[in-house]
Amino acid sequence: MNTFTQILPQFKEIKLLHSDDFTDEIQTNCAYLLAESNSIAKFIDKIGKRYVHDNKVLNLYDFYTAYNLKFPTVPSTVSLMSPKRLIAMGIKSFDELLQKILDNAGENLPMAVFLSIEARTMEEMLKIKRDILQQFIFLRMYIPIIVSENFKAAKKTFDEILYSTPEEKTNITFIGTKKSGKSSLINAVLGEEYTPSSSELPTPNKISYLWSGSDKSSISVEYGDNQIYFSDASDVNEYLTREFRRANKTASALRPMQVCIPNFPADLRDFIITDTPGPNFAASQEHTAVTENTLKDIQHAIFIMNYSAHLTDDEILLFDKVYKVLNNKRRHQTMIVAVNRIDEMYAADVIKSYERFADYILKRLNALG
Repeated sequence: MNTFTQILPQFKEIKLLHSDDFTDEIQTNCAYLLAESNSIAKFIDKIGKRYVHDNKVLNLYDFYTAYNLKFPTVPSTVSLMSPKRLIAMGIKSFDELLQKILDNAGENLPMAVFLSIEARTMEEMLKIKRDILQQFIFLRMYIPIIVSENFKAAKKTFDEILYSTPEEKTNITFIGTKKSGKSSLINAVLGEEYTPSSSELPTPNKISYLWSGSDKSSISVEYGDNQIYFSDASDVNEYLTREFRRANKTASALRPMQVCIPNFPADLRDFIITDTPGPNFAASQEHTAVTENTLKDIQHAIFIMNYSAHLTDDEILLFDKVYKVLNNKRRHQTMIVAVNRIDEMYAADVIKSYERFADYILKRLNALG
């Protein structure tokens, strides 16, 4: 008999919690499916900031939670499909969707969630898609969600996803307002200080970081028609710092750069990491133009939000632009919100403050649509 661990090997099991007043012992490596009325923040408060198991102190990232969504009661709105057939139609809740995935795991065929717009409008379908996708993200599940007119069209899209090979690397663009911390996060992802991260020296251009594809020890920076070689990350940082200062003095944008790194993190070699200027750089409209031109070709975005000055007018305007670009694309895109500088507000009780901050941001973003 199939078990959830065959589909989600990182979990011992998935538990459905109907209310906030659960009494079962909380288990690690277990995913919790919360009733719609439940709050993830309340769930975190219930289990405590840390949980001791087998004399080991485990942090909150050992627990996963998702909402038990109820889907609209329209026939065939939510279905489960494989490349060969329509597995299940008229699925009524996220809990039922998980169970259908479990029941059909033995086929060893990839599955996709199919949302039919025959029964509802495109806007309603996109709302359902976002809801299901959010639950998949919580549970670390990777199943395509296809919105289409009918099963035949959905199958064609599914086949394209399964059998198409991308001609280019996937681009992950880091976006945020000035001083939000984009460069610092990129340095953390890359593992070395390639780019200046001083709050007084904003990034004045689009910079792409990628694997050089060779074992050569030197790092190359392509800038216009020039290709410059450096021995290590600190040399690249010094060069970029000089160029940034030059641009900062004249309040101008620089041409795009591409940094090719031989020791690029192994698990990121299929990706390009792109840094962008904050469009609210007061002295220059060129930075805004650079960011907005970058948005036209965006694939996946990590939006850096400044905890100490969150949801300013500039931030909301930029967030709205990114959201609209991604939402208008037919293919599945991703936007992750990363919250930076959490130590600058409510520092006396940071853990409580960022739990409540996350809850606040979710409500604000829902209000913004």
